[in-house]
Amino acid sequence: VEQDNGHFGKTIAKIFLYSTFQKILYTHLSKSISDDIRAIALKSIKEVDYHFKHSRAWLLRLGGGTEESKVKIQYSIDELWRFTGEMFESDDVEKNLTSENLITASNSYYNEWSKTVKDTLKEVLLKEPENVVMLTGGKKGLHTEKLGFMLAEMQYLPRTYPNAKW
Repeated sequence: VEQDNGHFGKTIAKIFLYSTFQKILYTHLSKSISDDIRAIALKSIKEVDYHFKHSRAWLLRLGGGTEESKVKIQYSIDELWRFTGEMFESDDVEKNLTSENLITASNSYYNEWSKTVKDTLKEVLLKEPENVVMLTGGKKGLHTEKLGFMLAEMQYLPRTYPNAKW
């Protein structure tokens, strides 16, 4: 999600790919034996479901729209695809929670995510990218330079006014 939004189609593609994952993730987390995890997931599902439905609807409009909108949304899917594999990687925090049976591993969500994404793309004759080298490292603190610009903007107020009360 640290990738720039670019044009509207790229923003929609990014939201669709990630909110599809989040919807599946929070649905599974809502069944956790941990009251805290379950409560957070149940509260989050409402917001994520909105983003999923909204981005899916726009993806279908753009993919089924003009030739230009179809080309742009396909290019956006192609460009962002290399970042999707990392959603299904485990880090130490996830491994600990999984070993305590508090959550299921995110790699177990891949088939459900893939089916939802593929089915949506097929509706408007968009193609799932093939033979893509997946990027990794975000969960280990390795990010693109784009994250630096986002952090600078998000941290502007607290750095400028460190004693401000909100």
